[in-house]
Amino acid sequence: SSNFLSRPVDVMKYGAIFAGVQKNVAPAGLAVLIIREDLISTERLHQVPKVWDFKLQAAGKSCVNTPNVFSMYVTNLVLKHLMRNGGLKRYCELSHQKAKTLYGLIDDSKGFYTCK
Repeated sequence: SSNFLSRPVDVMKYGAIFAGVQKNVAPAGLAVLIIREDLISTERLHQVPKVWDFKLQAAGKSCVNTPNVFSMYVTNLVLKHLMRNGGLKRYCELSHQKAKTLYGLIDDSKGFYTCK
C-alpha cells in the first residue's frame, strides 16, 4: 500500500497487480486489482470464494458484493485531483523534491538528527 500511486508502473509487465488504497489514496477498506484478461478463468470456479473469482468479478463490474462506497468516493476524488494537477509523473517528481529537502536537512543537522 505504501507504493501504490507513488510512481508510474508499466502494468503491461505484470499479470496481476493487487493494491490496497489505504495511506496513499483513501481510507482502508478498498483494494484495486488490475488483471490481464487471459488470467481470468473461462469458467465459474465454485470452489473459490466469490471475492477471488475474477471471472465473476469482471462480469459483475467488481460489484458482486456491496462495495465500500465511501472509500470508492474518496478514491475517485483523489484520482481526479491527481490528474488535474499533473498526473502521477508530476507527483513522483514532487515526492523526490520533498525527500531531497528532508534528507538534506537531516544530513546538514551536524548530528542532531541521527539514525541509530
